[in-house]
Amino acid sequence: MAIEKTETLNLRVSAQFKRMLRQAAEAEHRSQTNLLEKLVHDHCAAIGLVPAGAMALPPTVQAARLEA
Repeated sequence: MAIEKTETLNLRVSAQFKRMLRQAAEAEHRSQTNLLEKLVHDHCAAIGLVPAGAMALPPTVQAARLEA
């Protein structure tokens, strides 16, 4: 089930950052928004932050993700 997206986020970034984001998103066949969400989610998971209301992954899954 998809999470309802109701929030807006505006960012001011350099032209180089925007170009790199676009190229990285195209390379992974993702939207720029989806790539940013994935990167932030992966980073938060890697440092042990869990979104409010989300269940933490079992330690074996966390370890596997850290090794990857």
